Amino acid sequence: MKTNSDLTRVHDYIKETLPWAHGHQLKGLTTFALAIFEEQTGCQAQLARTQGNQEAACKRISRLIHNPRLMPKRLADSIAHKALSQVPRGGKVRITIDWTTEDDQHLLVISLVIGRRGVPIYWRAYDQSVLKGRMHRYELAVIKRAFELIFQHAGRKRNLLSVWLNAHLPVSDSTVG
Repeated sequence: MKTNSDLTRVHDYIKETLPWAHGHQLKGLTTFALAIFEEQTGCQAQLARTQGNQEAACKRISRLIHNPRLMPKRLADSIAHKALSQVPRGGKVRITIDWTTEDDQHLLVISLVIGRRGVPIYWRAYDQSVLKGRMHRYELAVIKRAFELIFQHAGRKRNLLSVWLNAHLPVSDSTVG
């Protein structure tokens, strides 16, 4: 059950992570982030049912998802900056890179390894038709952008790269620098 303090904390976190987002975007993101936490699902219909007027909530979710101002690249950069700003100043930084596929959708995810868990900090989604013959080029572009962000927050000598790319790149554990 969400409380006012939960609402405030999530809203403040989203506002800090996405300083360029305006009031309606922040309110929508906060509302549906809390619904996702509470319901443990990303199903839009289920999330809309938690908001009272289901029809209005469906329209709000749809407007939020299709809002051109919430560009996926800008969102991914903001989330990566927020996550990486919390990385301790000393010690190694472990990063994993992984493809996830469902039907014709492919997601390349860069995760920060904390303990034994990977926390996604950067990603790009692709349709299978776009990847044909370009997958390696897209991997390199995403890896390059993610490491530009990583190097801004953690020095080059601190990064340890673990790569699992479904046999597209060899599996390695080597220091990057």
